[in-house]
Order: sequence, then C-alpha cells, then structure tokens
Amino acid sequence: PPAPPPGPVVAGTPAKPSPSPIKWKKALEAGYNYQSRGSLVSTTSTYVRAELTRTTPTGLASLDGRYLYGEQNSLRNTDKLDVNFKLREQFRGRLDIRNDLSYGYDYLKELSHQFQDTLGLSYTVFKTPRTYYMVGPGFAVQYAEPKLGDSGVKYLGDVSHEFFWKIVDRVTFKNNVSYLFSPEDTQDYRLRANSVLSGQVTEKVSVNLRYEYEFEAIRPVANGRSDHRVFTTLGYTF
Repeated sequence: PPAPPPGPVVAGTPAKPSPSPIKWKKALEAGYNYQSRGSLVSTTSTYVRAELTRTTPTGLASLDGRYLYGEQNSLRNTDKLDVNFKLREQFRGRLDIRNDLSYGYDYLKELSHQFQDTLGLSYTVFKTPRTYYMVGPGFAVQYAEPKLGDSGVKYLGDVSHEFFWKIVDRVTFKNNVSYLFSPEDTQDYRLRANSVLSGQVTEKVSVNLRYEYEFEAIRPVANGRSDHRVFTTLGYTF
C-alpha cells in the first residue's frame, strides 16, 4: 500500500538570543593642571587618570584613580593621588543607595593618608534622554594623617548632588557637589565641587575641560583653605 502522506511541518520556535554580557568601560585621560591654593601658592602639574565603569539597568560600579605631579626649579610642588570606588544601586523607584570608598594623599597639604567611606541615598529629581539630576543625604567615616582631631577619625554628615546634561550629541556637561560637615562642630566642614565639559572628537577620543573647587574650613591658615584646579586633558575610551 502507498505510504501515508507526511504530517504537517511545524516550524520550530527560534531560540531567543542570550543577552550580551555587560562590559566594563575603560578610559584613560592625561593632560595639564593649574592649581591655586588661596593666595599661598600656584602650581602647574601633569595629570593622569584611569577609570573603569560598569553600568547596568539598575545601577553602576566604577573604579577611578588619578595622579597629579609637578616640579619647579627641580623641587616637587605637587604630588597628589586620589583613588575612588563607587557603587550605586536602585533601591526603590527613583531612590538609589550609594557607597563611595576613597583613599588619597596630598603633598601640598602635608596630608599623608586619608581614607573615607560614605554611605547615602540619592533621589532622582528628574531624568530625560539628555539630562538628569540627583540629590541626597549620607553619612561618612573619615580617617586622616596628620590627625585632624583628637583621634584622627571623624564621623561626618554628607549632602551631595549630581547633574548631567548632554548639550549636543558630542558635547556633555557633568557637575558633582559634596558638602561634608561635622554634627559636633559647625566650624568643621568641607565643600567639594567638580565640573567637566567633554567633547567627543571621535567615538573613542575626547577633549575635556575640568574645574574643581575644594574648601576646608578646618585648615588653620585662612588663605590656604580653598583650592582651585583647572584641567585640560585628552581622553581615550576603549
């Protein structure tokens, strides 16, 4: 007898492609820095910075390190290192939890070691495809040498904000401000402000103009409490 006709061919459901792993973004940056510490001293130094950043739909992790070094008449006038490890994760809705761990030293301020860990919350006030603004409180533990107090350990309050603006497709602006204060002493506070205007020359190469301001009220010499830094740098992302 003739063979029965073949049954209907059922097309198989195509397998969903597995999501690509989230990669770490790597960046190198180098250039020159001009620093003015009140009316006490002005210096020019070289600047090198490296950064690793991993962004997920709900948060980010970044490791950032930078080094400033300068000499004048064969004498060292700038020797500063900063290393920061930052974590941010969405907690609920527009509320994020953040943790910033940092280490640094500053030859100009005779600060040999400083460790600081800040735990806080950030609330996203608004977010659009080109801008966002976040602000929130925190709590910081700081240890510094030479000792900035009886024990060298401080417990500080923190209020910080972050603003980002994509001005055009290849130009962005970012500003971070942190206000650290001692609940026990109103005369002991520190203000840090960082701004960067970045322009993409190519997909991987950028030119950057940075400005930083620091004010430490606890410094004994009034003219040496503020630091202004201006950076002109070239960056490479890969």
